[in-house]
Order: sequence, then structure tokens, then C-alpha cells
Amino acid sequence: MLYRSSCLLHRWRCQSRSRQASIAGTVVYDDVERLEGIPFSPPLSYVLTLQDLFISELFFILGSGLIKISFALTLLRVVVLRLHVIALYVAMVLSVIMTIATFLFIALTCRPASYFWTSVIDPSGGSCIDFHIQIKGSYAHGAVMLFLDVMLGVVIPLHVLSGLQMPRRIKISAAALLSLGSL
Repeated sequence: MLYRSSCLLHRWRCQSRSRQASIAGTVVYDDVERLEGIPFSPPLSYVLTLQDLFISELFFILGSGLIKISFALTLLRVVVLRLHVIALYVAMVLSVIMTIATFLFIALTCRPASYFWTSVIDPSGGSCIDFHIQIKGSYAHGAVMLFLDVMLGVVIPLHVLSGLQMPRRIKISAAALLSLGSL
């Protein structure tokens, strides 16, 4: 019998006596669970975790970019001024460019890509971009996505609503609903 505090959902069969919470494809237990008949190898568990992390990062980048584009397309249906339309197209183009660039940056961080998760077992099996460059790339992506969030979720909706002739209470409610897109 082997005791661990967490295990990968799709890799191992886990039995638990406590409640479970699924977090990003990993099952985390509040208490100790039993893993019967499975030999534990720390490097293997690290490899599987890093492989899942790599795939999750790629899906996160694609998902965040697609959500921004989707919200911009939704706003395109309600804006009428040419300035708003141009701003939304610029936001979509910026989102597409940043999504593709960041996706490629993450996918090509290590050569071969599998070295990202196998470096724990075989440190001489490949190479990765310097860690500080990876951090700078993440900050650049975060800054552009924050800018797009503010632009799509606050600036454009407030600018569109300010020109409407409706009661202030309804404008505030509409602004709050449209600003949910920045979350």
C-alpha cells in the first residue's frame, strides 16, 4: 500500500476516504489516500505532471485568445460608431497576433518539446530557452492581455453607453454586465 497526497486523475486509479476537488486535471485530496499495487517513481510522477503543465499552458493561451476574440465579436454587434468598430478590429488583430506568438513561444521553449517534461530524467536530452526570457515572454503576454481586458471590458463599453439616452440606473446596470467580459 502506498500513500500520497495527490495523484493524476487520468494516470492512476485512486481510492479516497475524503472529499475530492478537481483542479486543472489533477485530483487533490484533503486526506491521505491509498494507491494499491502501483509502484511510485518520483521522476515518473514529475514527468507526467510537467507534461500536463505544458499542455495546460498551451490550452490556456489558446483559450484566453479565443475568449477575447469572441467578446470583441459580441461587442461588434452593438457598436455603431466607426471608431468603436476600428478599436474592436485592432483588439482582435492584437489578440490573434499575441495568441499565435505566445503559443509558438511556449511550444518552442524547449527543443525537442518533450524535453520540457523529460528534463527531470535526462538533463542532457535537449535544451530550453533561458528561464529569464521565458519570464519576460509571460510578462509580455500578460501585459497585452490586461490591456485587451481593460479595452474590451471597460473602455469600449463605457464609451458606447455614455452616448446613449437612457436612465442612469440602466446605464450602470448595462455597464456592469458588459464589464463582466474583462473577467
